[in-house]
Amino acid sequence: MHLAMHNLTAANAAIDAAAKLEPTGGEVALVRGLILDAESRPEEAIAQYEAAIRINGSDTQARASLAGTAMDLRRYDLAKTQFEALLAMGYRPSRMHFGLAQVAEASGDAKTAAAEYRLTLRLEPAFAPAKSALSRLGQ
Repeated sequence: MHLAMHNLTAANAAIDAAAKLEPTGGEVALVRGLILDAESRPEEAIAQYEAAIRINGSDTQARASLAGTAMDLRRYDLAKTQFEALLAMGYRPSRMHFGLAQVAEASGDAKTAAAEYRLTLRLEPAFAPAKSALSRLGQ
């Protein structure tokens, strides 16, 4: 709740209290990562997301947050790994293909990007960002 209201001081206090109850909990690492992202400390957020994933490899929120932060930092290999893992788990397939398309496009692989954008649209035909991206690529 504190994080949603962008009350980062209260969010930090609440997660510190939670960490005392369950110091090795993946949720603690995940929420610390979210707070660090909100504080514009992305490298530290990545470390917390990675810790959450080490604790619980099936934590889709930690993986998706890690992928998003990695994309923001242009750490495409890290983002790609998370998009692929999430896709293998069946998590939001259209959006994971869109993420893979963005990675490919940012890496200069227009052919793979276009194929991933097309796959995104097969899975979610009304997804406007994928349509725009294909248009941008001249497809």
